[in-house]
Amino acid sequence: MSKLLMAYVGLEEKYESSAREIGRRAEALRIITEVGKRILSVRHLEELLPFVARTLYETFNCYSVSVWLKQETTRELVLAASIGGGADSEDYPMRIGYGERSIVVWVAAHGEPVRANDVSAEPRYLEAPGSEATRAELAVPIKLNGETIGVLDIEHTETGAFDPADADMLVTVADQVAIAIENARLWEQNRQLAIIEERNRIAREIHDTLAQNLTGITLQLEAAVQLRETKPERAWERVEKGLALTKEGLDDVRRSVRNLRPAPLETRTLRNALADELARVESDTGAHTELEVADGLPRLPAHVEDALFRIAQESLNNVRRHANASQVRLSLEPDGDDWVRLRVRDNGVGFRPEEADPLRRTFGLTSMRERARLIGGELEVRSNRNRGTVVVARVPISMEKPR
Repeated sequence: MSKLLMAYVGLEEKYESSAREIGRRAEALRIITEVGKRILSVRHLEELLPFVARTLYETFNCYSVSVWLKQETTRELVLAASIGGGADSEDYPMRIGYGERSIVVWVAAHGEPVRANDVSAEPRYLEAPGSEATRAELAVPIKLNGETIGVLDIEHTETGAFDPADADMLVTVADQVAIAIENARLWEQNRQLAIIEERNRIAREIHDTLAQNLTGITLQLEAAVQLRETKPERAWERVEKGLALTKEGLDDVRRSVRNLRPAPLETRTLRNALADELARVESDTGAHTELEVADGLPRLPAHVEDALFRIAQESLNNVRRHANASQVRLSLEPDGDDWVRLRVRDNGVGFRPEEADPLRRTFGLTSMRERARLIGGELEVRSNRNRGTVVVARVPISMEKPR
């Protein structure tokens, strides 16, 4: 009986051990999946890296978690995110030089993980201020294209806290973090390029509209000078036309400069912002306006909302100035699962798109097309003389980075 009992106890222990291992692996898979999903939705490192640190801290029930990024110009590791006892200490280092003795520095230099289940027996370990309770440490490199760009580090208050499965899981998370870092950097680069391109476009628009206005003003004033002696009344008419062109030019410049400021959607929903623009059209022209935003429209990324608002704003500016319309309708609705469509329709005088641009309509159309293109979309303009105009912008919902 004793041998049978011993065999039974042995089987039971094996079963419990296997169950624990399955549980650990399931938890590891959950962490990897959660971090991976988060990476797809977060573009900024200041949001992503603290999330990764917090998730690992809660999962391992550990002492502290820290994320370090290499700074080649100063030859240091910089603390990018941290949570927990040691990392929360006021004395915890924010930077570690490449030449200092540290598990984190060694991992950054050699690109290999270190699993130290007893830091007192680990020659590469150096106790940092605030980490007196650390007994075990697990550090893995964050690699991108084979190059180590940072280190993911976990500390625990118990010896033997980490097993090989923990190290494997942390390496997988570090690989995901590396992809997220690269995506964030590329997104920021593209965002800066888009800002530069947008500023250049606005500068061209200001230059072109000013040049056109100044030419018109000059012609009117020259005519006034010639008529002032013989036909003073006609001369004053020319002066008044010149003043009107001056006011119009100032309005153009002010509108372009406003586009350099932060998006008006920071304090308003897209629906409310569009409603305000339509109300301005109604007030300025007397036209009847209508807004239709589909109830099933998903929440749009900020850069998509901003582009759609600017396209609508420019289109309505054209309606105000050129259309002489009595009815204006603006709609926003899904176009399939991954696209959204903005349509601005008026019943005004219309124009032929190929002949559209003697009255500065070119600048507005170019602006709208560029805004749609920057976020991967397209713009179509349909118009005929005396039959109104339709502007349709179709843009992707899910695109994260301006192109």
